[in-house]
Amino acid sequence: MIRRSALLGQEEDNETWLNVLLCVLVVIFAFLLFTKYFWLQPIEVEGSSMNMTLYTRDVVLMDKLAKPQRGDVVIVKVTESTRYIKRLIGLPGDRIYSDEEGFVYRVTDGVTTRLDEPYAYFLFGYKKGTYKDRDYRTFDVTLSSDEIFVMGDNRWNSNDSRARVNQFKYESILGVVHQWVIDERYSLGWIYQYI
Repeated sequence: MIRRSALLGQEEDNETWLNVLLCVLVVIFAFLLFTKYFWLQPIEVEGSSMNMTLYTRDVVLMDKLAKPQRGDVVIVKVTESTRYIKRLIGLPGDRIYSDEEGFVYRVTDGVTTRLDEPYAYFLFGYKKGTYKDRDYRTFDVTLSSDEIFVMGDNRWNSNDSRARVNQFKYESILGVVHQWVIDERYSLGWIYQYI
């Protein structure tokens, strides 16, 4: 009797262990599905509009659940087959403009701020933090209640809100690429095969 009881107890322990293992595997699988379809998505960069921040063939993670903030790098949907990666400069209701020296300003709730843009890249020795396009035009845009203003960090070579006024809508933002993801993009490459 003692041996049979011991065997029954061991079988129950094995069954409990297998149930726990199965539950853990189901939770991991559910988390991976949630991550892939609802939270994180790897994005491969194409083009030079975000140089020197990001380069062609860099892979970054887009956070689909993050709330976009001014200054974030975002992925915006332009058409069904076209996505842009840009810097979010203005949110609905903001006024975005540049002055004759090329500095970019944002007016939010009546408060004017000259943007400090250490991420911006300029050709031909322009001052860091300034922008002038090829024709040296200034711009001045007040965003409606559903519009955003985005610019590439490579200010000399970016198709963005300066040329495509009123095209980018808030709901076209697909997700945010966090700064820590940009900073660690080369060391995070191994994780993309699981997402």
